[in-house]
Amino acid sequence: MQGSPWSGRRSFATIHSVFPEERRLGQDPTETSRRIGEITSPEAIVASGGVCAPIAARYALEQVSSQARPVRDALVGFQADHGGIRYVPPPVLSDVLANQVGAAITVVTEAEDEAGPTKTVQTVSCGTETEVLVSAIVQRLRFGNMAGRFYPEQVQTWLELTGAAHARTAEATLLTGIAAGSTPVNNAAAPAGMGFLRSLVGEVAVLAAGMRDRHRIPSEQPLRMLLPRWAIEAGHVDVAWQAPGDGTLAATRAEITSWLRAHGNVTLTETLDVEAGGTFGAQPVDGAGLDFPQEVVWYLFPEGSWLFLDGGTLDLGVVRDSTLNTTNDFETFAETFENVAFVGVESLRVRTAVCVSGIAQLPADVNVCGGIGS
Repeated sequence: MQGSPWSGRRSFATIHSVFPEERRLGQDPTETSRRIGEITSPEAIVASGGVCAPIAARYALEQVSSQARPVRDALVGFQADHGGIRYVPPPVLSDVLANQVGAAITVVTEAEDEAGPTKTVQTVSCGTETEVLVSAIVQRLRFGNMAGRFYPEQVQTWLELTGAAHARTAEATLLTGIAAGSTPVNNAAAPAGMGFLRSLVGEVAVLAAGMRDRHRIPSEQPLRMLLPRWAIEAGHVDVAWQAPGDGTLAATRAEITSWLRAHGNVTLTETLDVEAGGTFGAQPVDGAGLDFPQEVVWYLFPEGSWLFLDGGTLDLGVVRDSTLNTTNDFETFAETFENVAFVGVESLRVRTAVCVSGIAQLPADVNVCGGIGS
């Protein structure tokens, strides 16, 4: 179409490419070769992608284990400067005899008094002396000098972790001593129709009432309960599984503690350890999550019944000698001297079945004991 405005070449689109100076090929062949070589050389190709800078190193090591000592802190502590204590265990109320030959207590009626009664007397003998000595709980580590100098984070983590292991061993040792001086009680099964937490609170109240009755302990005098922490968690799960609307889904630790105090004036101490040290083993790989144990062991006694004997701490800190210097090592060393002594009238070691069922009360079991309404 000669003469048409559309005849000849026309531009419909324009592409502009912007390159940095080092990517432009000029008229100088030497400069052009240099620029191409900088981009296409093996060194340039290798370094063109990925993280060019050296990655950062993380020297910190995670450490979450606690060195807390709740069992020790719940007991009345005394400094044992001479390595132990010697004492005579106290008599109990049942040792005082009544209304029999050789009794301390007699009841004389008016008629007996007129007849000239003989009032009995109980002769008190010397008690058997008991001696308790402290034990040493030792912690000792060895490090290389170079590791200690150039990786202090590792040294610090191991020191903290060993402190937690020392605390676990020491607490377990105290609990073993308390168990040895306590009366065993085996409540193998919870009451029918009751979940774990409600049955536990009821069991504590019953045992506390029996202890107070046997020894005429005033209601105002608190009793101490040592209970593993995981049992409180089992109680939380138990009430969380109960039927909606019962208002116990959000039972807090403070509420559980208040229930125990209200039902028997019992002060709760949550222990981090048991006689064997820990309760839960290692979680199996690709296995089901570990469930709560089927039994929990706890302790009940009047406040002040158990003394914590504190023989002090021997902490040598960093230890170096000619032998360690030869191997280019150093050690850390510390030990505590401690034990428990039972100076009370009664202490119970209780085994309670754990059934996390969520049951509040089965209607069919309301009158399982008989009594009113049965």
